[in-house]
Amino acid sequence: MSNISVIVPVFNSCGVIENCLRAIRTQQGIDPAIYEIIVVDDASTDSSAQKAGGFCDKLIKLQKNSGAATARNNGVKTASGDIFVFVDSDVILEPHSLSNIISVFKKDDRISAAVGRYSETPSDTMPFSVYHNAFTRYHHDLSLKEIDWFWGALSAVKKDAFVDAGGFDERYQGASGEDMAFGMALFIKGHRIVYVPEAEGSHAHHFTIWNMLKNDYKKAVLGMKMRLSGRLPRHAPDFVNPRSVMTSFLLALCPFLILLSFAINIPFLAGIYLLIFLALMMVNKPYYAYLSKIPEVKFSFWLPLLHWLQMYAILTGAAMGALGHVLGRTAFGRPKWI
Repeated sequence: MSNISVIVPVFNSCGVIENCLRAIRTQQGIDPAIYEIIVVDDASTDSSAQKAGGFCDKLIKLQKNSGAATARNNGVKTASGDIFVFVDSDVILEPHSLSNIISVFKKDDRISAAVGRYSETPSDTMPFSVYHNAFTRYHHDLSLKEIDWFWGALSAVKKDAFVDAGGFDERYQGASGEDMAFGMALFIKGHRIVYVPEAEGSHAHHFTIWNMLKNDYKKAVLGMKMRLSGRLPRHAPDFVNPRSVMTSFLLALCPFLILLSFAINIPFLAGIYLLIFLALMMVNKPYYAYLSKIPEVKFSFWLPLLHWLQMYAILTGAAMGALGHVLGRTAFGRPKWI
């Protein structure tokens, strides 16, 4: 019997699943005999299941595509371990990540769950993939040591805590907030969750500017609906903080001033925009300094512009999420535009 069950939900990931599983199979600092690899194929229409079969101990094939929550729960049903480790199919673990995330339970048996993070450099090194990876990693790193959220991409939880929290809520479909809701359920039940930055995995997702903005917009819609319905952990990854709020205010002020200028004469409008620009640079100085230290990113004039465009997408998504909440659109189901 394995002490640890590594569960990998997969849907149409034939291009990366072998690298994902190979990285799990060749983990260092941990005896391969104490962990099993369970792949749950969520009704893929490509060759993901066939490619995964040679690298895993158990392969579960679902007949209907239902999302990450259902896939993970089905993996748990066949798991023999006392600790469940969840790894997304597009995450390539660093060599010691599994031992690093498991070690927290050995150091303190009061810990029930642990969450890792993305590696500094993603597997896809195209500009928008690198930028979005840095954006996610930076905001995760603003977290405290102990947290009240969970992250399906790379995380671990004790079996008894998983059962006590009721597993993942299968009303969430796709990959759309089910992990945050699970973290909140753990926290409410009194289970302790810790952030483990030493447990890292390289993200192998390819971002273009369009799917990056679409992704962030929809996550903002979902996040706002979860927040307003009381389903989002209070200290969820710190994407909403004083700096992001101030940035949103300053960016919202720009189109407002343009519209207002059509109705009334605004003295020194160019000077006002210069002040807004300087304020945006100062408010986000820590983030831009962080980006400048990543060799694959390197600070340049287009990074603040990309960040502001991204923030417009997030701001719009948050507004539409609030509207969706008022109209009775729940956070369950597939991520929606409103």
